Amino acid sequence: MERKAAIEAELRRNVDACSERQVRLETARSECVLETPVFSMLMNYFRLKKLDDVLELKLQNMHNWDRDTHAVTLWLRKNQHRFKMPILEPPAILVNVPNKAFVDAVEACFNSAQLRVSCLFTARNKSVNHAS
Repeated sequence: MERKAAIEAELRRNVDACSERQVRLETARSECVLETPVFSMLMNYFRLKKLDDVLELKLQNMHNWDRDTHAVTLWLRKNQHRFKMPILEPPAILVNVPNKAFVDAVEACFNSAQLRVSCLFTARNKSVNHAS
C-alpha cells in the first residue's frame, strides 16, 4: 500500500511538473511568435485578403446595380498602367465606413449617380511618344 501511495505521489509530481513546463513553453512560444517578422507579414496578408474579399463583394454588388460601371471598373483595373496617376474607383466600391452607426450619414452625402461614377479622373494618360 505504501508503495502504491509513493508511486501515486511521484506521478502527481511528474504531472504537475509537466503541466508547468507546458505552460512555460506555450508562454514562450506565444511571445516568440508574436514578435517575429514572419508572423507580422502573415497577419498583414490575412488583413489584406479580408479587404480583398470585401472589395470583391462590393464589385459584385456593382455588377448587379450598374453593369456599365462594373465593366469600366474592371477595364480600369486591367489598364491602370496606361495612366500616370492611380485611378480612384467608384465611391460605392472604395468608401468603407468602419462604424456601422454612421453608414446612413455617409451614404446621405452621395446620390446614386455619384456612387456610380466610373472613376474620379484625377489620373491623366501617360505621354505617348509617336515615332516620326
